[in-house]
Amino acid sequence: MLDEAHYWAETQFGAAELGDIRRTGRLVSTMAAIARAPDESLPRQLGSLAGAKAAYRLFDCGAVTREAVMDPHLAQCRAEAARHPIVLMVHDDTTLDFSTDRRLQGAGRVGDDHGTGFLAHSCLAVLPSGETLGLAHQTIWARSPKGVTRPTRESAVWAETIATIGRPPTRSLFVSVGDRGADVFEHLESVRDTGWDAVIRAAQDRRLAAGGGSLTALRAARAMGAATVLTRQGEAVVCVAWHELELLPPRNGPAGRARRSECRACASGTTHSNGCC
Repeated sequence: MLDEAHYWAETQFGAAELGDIRRTGRLVSTMAAIARAPDESLPRQLGSLAGAKAAYRLFDCGAVTREAVMDPHLAQCRAEAARHPIVLMVHDDTTLDFSTDRRLQGAGRVGDDHGTGFLAHSCLAVLPSGETLGLAHQTIWARSPKGVTRPTRESAVWAETIATIGRPPTRSLFVSVGDRGADVFEHLESVRDTGWDAVIRAAQDRRLAAGGGSLTALRAARAMGAATVLTRQGEAVVCVAWHELELLPPRNGPAGRARRSECRACASGTTHSNGCC
């Protein structure tokens, strides 16, 4: 009888087109082993050094690309998301630092620009209950060398993620959830145009259709929740407030308006209503 991890791996990766059915079988068994012990090293996950070397040979095969491996999982995740009334699409950037691998080709600048590696923007589909459905989308790129202009801004990845996942089906709602990096007008336009909602941490003081600035309106909002956290300076109170705002576009940006539900979190020894952010 197949265990739960193997069943999950077969469901998520069994349709991967790798040019040979044996490669697909190896991929499924490898992913099942990783799922059983996700916090272990690959040799420990696969039970032996020989097993790890077999996995390395698989990943080194030209037909085993990231797209070929991930596409079946992405399709499964999005199909499952479409079956739920509300799905939180939580996304953020991760730095993949390969500075110690001098032979790696295609890497770009990371960190303080003295390191080398890649940037990954990953979007997880999460239910309000906290259950994770899987990876809905991922983009990986390398920064251009200094002095070379990138064709598109890195911040465009937020809007591109939403456009790639696409419009949710009828009676389903996708909510884009992001940190300060998500406070990009193009991202908010993509949310509006694709029929999503968004909850982000405010970073920019944007013009409101009703007049005034967005940060002023948010700071005046009543705190809806608070928690005590430990920081380097000691204990602090994190309080959260949100408000739906109708924004005007940047003065040097595209025409039109975007609506968003915006969240601002703050850390302080006082409450949000007393102006801690």
